[in-house]
Amino acid sequence: MPLTSFPRRTASPLLRSLIHVMFLLAFFAPGAAYGQTGDKSKPLDVSSMSPEELSNLEVTSVSRREQPLADTAAAVFVITQDDIQHSTATSVPELLRMVPGMMVGKVNANSWAVSARGFADVYGKEMLVMIDGRTVYSVIDSGVFWYLQNLVLADVERIEVIRGPGATMWGTDAVNGVINIITKSAADTQGGLVSSGAGNKEREFGDARYGGPLGGNFNYRVFTQYFDRGPSESAPVSSDDSWHQVKGGARVDGTVRGKFDLQVEGDVLSGTANQLWQENSFTPPYSTLQPAAQLLQAQDFLVRSTEKTAAAETSVQFFTNHSRLGSGIGVMENESMYDLSFQQHRHVGTRQELVWGLGYRYDSYATSGSTNVWWNPANDAIHIASGFIQDELRLAGDRVRLTAGTKIEHDGYGGWAPQPNLRALVKVSNRNSLWTSYAIADRIPSPNDTALQILIPLGPVAPGVLGVAHVFGTPSGPEIVHATEAGYRFRPTSNSWIDAAAFYNSYSHVMASDTSDAPNMQGGMLVFPEPLENLLRGKTKGIEFSGVYQPVERLRLRTAYSYIHFSFTAVDAGAHTVWPDYSLANLAPAHQAYGSADLRLVHGLELNSDVRFVDRLNIGVPAYQQIDSSLMWKALPRLSLSANAENLLDRKHREFTSSEWIQAAVFGRSIYGKVTWRF
Repeated sequence: MPLTSFPRRTASPLLRSLIHVMFLLAFFAPGAAYGQTGDKSKPLDVSSMSPEELSNLEVTSVSRREQPLADTAAAVFVITQDDIQHSTATSVPELLRMVPGMMVGKVNANSWAVSARGFADVYGKEMLVMIDGRTVYSVIDSGVFWYLQNLVLADVERIEVIRGPGATMWGTDAVNGVINIITKSAADTQGGLVSSGAGNKEREFGDARYGGPLGGNFNYRVFTQYFDRGPSESAPVSSDDSWHQVKGGARVDGTVRGKFDLQVEGDVLSGTANQLWQENSFTPPYSTLQPAAQLLQAQDFLVRSTEKTAAAETSVQFFTNHSRLGSGIGVMENESMYDLSFQQHRHVGTRQELVWGLGYRYDSYATSGSTNVWWNPANDAIHIASGFIQDELRLAGDRVRLTAGTKIEHDGYGGWAPQPNLRALVKVSNRNSLWTSYAIADRIPSPNDTALQILIPLGPVAPGVLGVAHVFGTPSGPEIVHATEAGYRFRPTSNSWIDAAAFYNSYSHVMASDTSDAPNMQGGMLVFPEPLENLLRGKTKGIEFSGVYQPVERLRLRTAYSYIHFSFTAVDAGAHTVWPDYSLANLAPAHQAYGSADLRLVHGLELNSDVRFVDRLNIGVPAYQQIDSSLMWKALPRLSLSANAENLLDRKHREFTSSEWIQAAVFGRSIYGKVTWRF
């Protein structure tokens, strides 16, 4: 739906005062921070990581083993706990906005379209998301429902984001990237934490967590979380997309007999996400927007055992997810996933490291539909067996690293499918490194691609004859990408860090609806078939850049920029008419830019401001700019307060288009306060 123009309004006195205070602090802070008396060398309790420390961060998502960020032959970005503390974000998708090459579009108050390097939609089907190694996605959609992935952000250690295929290590759906959310161990969350706040959109929210020793070498933590978020702005009708949720869980970490590291965790949530749905009927007016309460229920459980010896590290992991989603329009989805995996990391001599593993996943689903929406079959199960191996060889005194590997998966749609990669990294010096990679990845069809049936009334096409579009899936195989990447990392000085990447992706067998089939009469209706088939092929190319500069200890600056270009066509344009005609190229902004400043002031005050530019989407979503700011005060060693303001520039803007039958909303200014007490 095209975005209409909204008149700008004068900001309220409270908002004007808050903006003035933030800008005055930003202007006068450097002099104030360094003009104070006392011991200036003593750091604050909450300190920013230096660019040098950022380059030496250990990451695990690229090779399933720890390695310094500067030594990875992949486009990797790490969101640290320090970044989280200084952000105004209250959810993981909002944190991902700082990552170059990531498209994060808010659909409504509780739904996001998230993906790397294009293909963003409300499910993010080409992006694999994990929490502590546990895959989180809908069995039916093979995508992520972000309203089920809420965390106590203070307990997140880091978020590793890979742009580009990660299928060799992680399997199907890691087509355009991997998001790996890693939470702190129970040993690192001892004691208590209570956090609470409220605002005009964040109506009320709170987290409570407590951790302690269990005896021996074991520690635990338990937590509970609650929030009530108000609806987004009304345009042209009330969005009615408020959201509330309650979640609780626990984690236990420890060592058994001084030999095995054991991790056990689980949580359960319940809530309601209101949405404005497009409801279809076979009588006038045929299509109306109706508020519907989306029922949310989910549980998950994970256990992992890891044995570390001088020669190898071996781990076995089991996890299970269960979810139940129900909408007010009569659609219900019940899903269950069981996943068992084995992995070993072994040194072969002094220059070679081998990682290999096996896995089996069982997914089942049961659905109930309505007159217009149903699945055929309504119940089914998916079995995926896999094995992977990756070998890294270090040459020239560890200055050259060559990596080769592949994952082989078997599923019910495409049979056995290899997903290989080749990577190379050259350390030009201690401050410079070049890398390149080539990989093949695929996304297997989901039940929504193969079994979902949708009837969309089009209105009368002749006297007494109703036209109806019938959307259904007939894919012949998985979507496939051949990805070529190259990157350069440079640390000009100890207080600066530059990371750049370029990519060229070739896609085939991409799914799209075919509208060229002839209509037919069924039950007095003229039915227009729109089968979902592997009709598209095309290419994407782009560049991504991020940089960190810390001119003085108390000030850190970050910047990011990305550009992407799409070129997609139908496999046989003469025989097929692809809908929608705007194609995939319009679901990603060509240009995105991000900048942030973290400034530590006097007397425990810290100021963070982020600015973003997102280019237009050619589906009725104009470009927009946004400024978010947070002022945090460490009033006492264990007590901190913050004032947060989002979207200071615009009264209203849209970020994404309506997705399937969920109506997109527009978003205005949000102001909230937060108090955190640690004990």
